[in-house]
Amino acid sequence: MDGVDVRPCSAADMERLRVAWPTRDDVHRFHVGRTADGSTTYLVAWDGDEPLGVGVLNWTGPVGARARAAHPDVVELNHLQVRAGSRGRGVGSALIGAAEQAVRDRGLDRLAVGIADDNPDAERLYRRLGYAATGVWDVTEYAWTDDRGVRREERERHQLLVKRLHLFVVSVTLRNTAGDLLLVRKRGTDRFMLPGGKVEPGETHVAAAVREVAEEVGLDLSPGSVGLLGRWSAGAANEPGMVITSDVFTAPLPGEPAASAEIEELRWLPIDPSIDHAADPSLSPMLTEHVIAVLLAGQGGGRQPHHPGANPA
Repeated sequence: MDGVDVRPCSAADMERLRVAWPTRDDVHRFHVGRTADGSTTYLVAWDGDEPLGVGVLNWTGPVGARARAAHPDVVELNHLQVRAGSRGRGVGSALIGAAEQAVRDRGLDRLAVGIADDNPDAERLYRRLGYAATGVWDVTEYAWTDDRGVRREERERHQLLVKRLHLFVVSVTLRNTAGDLLLVRKRGTDRFMLPGGKVEPGETHVAAAVREVAEEVGLDLSPGSVGLLGRWSAGAANEPGMVITSDVFTAPLPGEPAASAEIEELRWLPIDPSIDHAADPSLSPMLTEHVIAVLLAGQGGGRQPHHPGANPA
């Protein structure tokens, strides 16, 4: 959302927040107070001096007992609230995006949210943003004061949804005699990317690259012909909010590729400096931000992997 600044609430912010968005229970002061020991971060979305929404990042894990037992290592975003006059403007998505980035900035890779069973709109939003249901349910009881000063007690049943924010993969550049680059598009997606995928447990990165190429385009690569082009990070092509890091390999094209498994379409991309590849919305960020530039520069021709026996961290 344009014009929205999401940041941790400072002492100066809190005074502006309390004046512009007063609450009977002084909720803002309570949440800011909890940040003193570093266990939480109170995020506030601002439009200038006007607060639009808030959310709490709980760095110590989920609040619910069952969720904490099942997923003790995730960070939880809770108490997400958008002011009534600001709803429908993308404020919630902006807060979620800022929370995800804060988690990545600490080198962590999973964020969780608890969704009440009577809030289908919130569940749809989170699922659209890539959060998956865990099947773990908790019950929370709390009290609050409404606008008439009436104290109310609530009992809420909510399920934990979790999103993985960072993923390690391998991929391979394969070029034909014209120098065009082989790309694939997976079924149900819009963007083209290099053949490749996740590394299986106990598998070397080279072995994973060889296996993925065989599965996706039906080509048998010789492991000895596979060299490392580079390792880069970029936004995932088809999963909002996900960042991927990929070991990108290069190998000679051993035959004619054919789409198989989950691949719906193949494409040969000319690697030509006269083409503005960055303007092509059908290409993955990994291609437009890293791989194509390296190929245009003529780098990486057959360099051997730095750590052929390593597994991703």
